[in-house]
Amino acid sequence: MLQDLRFGVLGPVWARRDGIDLAVGQPQQQAVLAMLLFARGRAVSPTELVDGLWGENPPSRAIGAVRNYAYRLRRVIEPDPSKPVILRSAGSGYLLDTKADAVDATQFERLVNDAVRVRDGKENDTAEKASEALRRALALFAGEPLAGVPGPYAHAQRARLIERRLAVLEERIEADLHAGRHAVVAAELSGLLAEHPLRERLLALRMLALYRCGQRTEALNVYTQGRRRFVAELGVEPGRELRELHTRILAGEDPREARQERQPEVVAPQPRAPRPSQLPPETPDFTGRDLAIGRVRDSLLRRLESAVPISVITGLGGVGKTALAVRVAHRIKERFPDGQLYADMRGTQPDHTAPGVALASFLTALGVAENSVPESIDDRAGLLRSVLNGRRVLILLDNVRDAAQILPVLPGTSTCSVLITTRARLWGLPTSHQVDLTGFAVDEAIALLSTVAGSAVVEEDRAASVELVHRCG
Repeated sequence: MLQDLRFGVLGPVWARRDGIDLAVGQPQQQAVLAMLLFARGRAVSPTELVDGLWGENPPSRAIGAVRNYAYRLRRVIEPDPSKPVILRSAGSGYLLDTKADAVDATQFERLVNDAVRVRDGKENDTAEKASEALRRALALFAGEPLAGVPGPYAHAQRARLIERRLAVLEERIEADLHAGRHAVVAAELSGLLAEHPLRERLLALRMLALYRCGQRTEALNVYTQGRRRFVAELGVEPGRELRELHTRILAGEDPREARQERQPEVVAPQPRAPRPSQLPPETPDFTGRDLAIGRVRDSLLRRLESAVPISVITGLGGVGKTALAVRVAHRIKERFPDGQLYADMRGTQPDHTAPGVALASFLTALGVAENSVPESIDDRAGLLRSVLNGRRVLILLDNVRDAAQILPVLPGTSTCSVLITTRARLWGLPTSHQVDLTGFAVDEAIALLSTVAGSAVVEEDRAASVELVHRCG
C-alpha cells in the first residue's frame, strides 16, 4: 500500500504520513530536515549540514550530531529504517527523495506558476482566476517560514521565503485590481504599507487603488508622503515607474495605459541614480573557454518568468573561474544598463566576507547614504531588493563559501542576473545554470602558452611545448 508522505516549511517544520503528524524532533533536527528538503533530491554532505546549522562556530562533535539527526529522521520517515528508500545515504552525505509536490514550498511555486500562465492566457476572467490561484498559494503559509529553526542556512532561507511571499502577495493584489476590487485592495494596502513603507510596488498599487476609487487627491498624497520618506531615510528619489505613475495621475489619465496622443511633458529633472561599474579588469592573456563563455552568457541573459537568472561556475582553485566570470561579465555588461556590482566573498579565507558587509557595500554603491544603511542583515537584504526592483543590474559574487553566505545578497527581481564562482557545491541555491570548470584541453593550453611566450617559441619545439603544458596541469 502506497503511503502519502508530505512535508512543510512555510511555517513550523512538519512531516505527515497519510495525514498523521510525525515527530520531526528538536529544532536542530528540523534544520537538517529543511536543508535536505530544499536540496530537492540532491545529496547534501555532512560538512554542508554542519555549516548550515552552526556556521563558523560548530561544536567539537558536529559531524556526529548531524549523523545522529539523520539517523533519527530516518527512523521517523522510513517505513522500514533498515532498508531506507526515502532518506538515503549518498557518499558520506544524505539525499531525501520525495515526490515532486510533497513539500508545501514546491506546491506554492507550482500554484504561482499556474497563476502566471492564467494571467498571460487569452481566456475570460483571467484576473479572477489568477487571483484565486495566488490566494491558494499564499494560504500555504502558516506563519513565519521555518519558525524556530536555528542556523545561518535556515535564517537565509527564511528571509528568502518572507520576501517571496510578499512579492506574490503584490501579484495577487494587482490581479484583484484588474478584477475591479479597488476599495477592498485600497484598505488592505493601507495596513501593508504601515509594515513596509519603503516598498515601491505597494505604494504604486495603493495609488492605483485609490485613484480608481475616485480618490485622486488621496492617491497623490500617498506619493508625496512616500517620496518624503525615501529622501529622508534613504537619500534617494522614488523609482522611475512610481514617478511616471504620479505624473499620469496628476494629468488625470487612466494609469493603466498612456493615451496614444499624449504629448511629452516637461517635468522637474530627477537626480540620476548611481550606476556602479565594479567589475575587475579582464585578464589580458585570457584564452579559450568559448563553449563555457557561451553557456554562461546565455543563462544570464535568459529572462525567466519570476526567478532570478543565477549561473554558478565551480572548479578547483586556480582553474580560472574568476577569469571566466569576469570575461563573461564584461561581454554582457551593456545588457545591464543600471550597473554591475562585484564582491569578493573570500570563501576560502578564514576572514571570509560576511553577508552584511557585502549588502552594505552594494547599497552605498547604488546610492543609499551610509547613515541610512540598516543595522540588521534582514533589513539590508530587504532594502537591496527594493532598490534593485525594476532595475537591470548584473551581480558578480566571486569566491563564494556556501549558499548561506550569499542568499541574503540575492536580488528579488528577474530583471537582475547573478554570476557566482565557488569551489563548493552550493546545495539549496536556486540556480538556473551551472558550469563545472576543469583544466585546459591541450590545444587551449598551447594557445595560452603562445599568447604568453610567443608563437615562435612554441612552434620552434612543439613537442617540448606539449610536454610543458602537461607538466603544468
